[in-house]
Amino acid sequence: MADNMQDPWLVARDFNDIASLTEKRSFATNFHHGRSQKNFDSLSKCNLMDLGYSGPHLTWSNGRLGWANTLERLDKAVYSTDLRETFLEEAMRNLPRTHSDHSPMVIYTQGADDIPLPRP
Repeated sequence: MADNMQDPWLVARDFNDIASLTEKRSFATNFHHGRSQKNFDSLSKCNLMDLGYSGPHLTWSNGRLGWANTLERLDKAVYSTDLRETFLEEAMRNLPRTHSDHSPMVIYTQGADDIPLPRP
């Protein structure tokens, strides 16, 4: 699909994988580097870059308590390199989790600093 894209594009979703151990907090040691590398390679092949974010770093919780709790940054926005030239003020904010196991994301394409943070 990336080969057919001629306009700037952005993908925001649950990627269901982390890029590195810095995107995970867990007492379990089950990190699959090979799977994460494939995810990174796919994004690079499509010329997509992580938009970054403000707000909570880890966007998903397994909902377990204590030692069984795992938090990860699964929800991201990635953009084509030419999008940065089109929209100079992109911003993504992760909001606190409330009823879901994922944090809601808000993506602003202009004037993000002028818009107050929405309440959940």
